Amino acid sequence: MKIPGMHTWESVRYAWDFRHEPESLRALAGFFWRTLLAAAAAISLAIGLWSASMLISIVTGADSIGLSPQGSGVAPLNRMQLRSVLDTFDLRATNYQSLQSSPQITDPSK
Repeated sequence: MKIPGMHTWESVRYAWDFRHEPESLRALAGFFWRTLLAAAAAISLAIGLWSASMLISIVTGADSIGLSPQGSGVAPLNRMQLRSVLDTFDLRATNYQSLQSSPQITDPSK
């Protein structure tokens, strides 16, 4: 009884044994190319299925994880928190301006 696909493996084994001959090298290149195409198709299919499952889980569970503004239990920023964040940005801008206006430091290696 012959096992399906064994002829392919036998021909690949034969081609590998005589890989220095052009006919065998062509057979090996064809097998390699088909293997790469099959692997790329399998990886693409796996990525597509994973992406679809992530999209479906996000769409169906948006309220349960707090993506909806009405469904989230976290209060938005109040004025004091917003002011402190804006003051931090102003302080960073001031520090940047002071560093930009200071004289250039010469390279000590020169």
